[in-house]
Amino acid sequence: MTLLPPCAALAGALLVACPGAAQPPDQVSRHIAHADLDLSSGAGVAMLDQRIGIAVRDLCGAPSSSDIAGRRAVRLCRADARESIGARRRALIAAGAGARLAKR
Repeated sequence: MTLLPPCAALAGALLVACPGAAQPPDQVSRHIAHADLDLSSGAGVAMLDQRIGIAVRDLCGAPSSSDIAGRRAVRLCRADARESIGARRRALIAAGAGARLAKR
């Protein structure tokens, strides 16, 4: 996943790209594996969300507790990253739910 504004989710793998205050001006991305997850189950969705959270925190970093501006930049970076990946996340979950219904 990549974190930098504006963030973009790409098909095939979950990637986030955001040029943000907490990152250098270049885009950074992270791949989030999801092929091994059963996204028709709550546990699979929870694991996907956990992986997204880890990637977002990794990309945006963590500011010093005494750095108010840095904390704001990281908070904005994380919000941008989650927003950018949202549509792709929802599509993957919908596809998982569709697969579950097709199996019935």
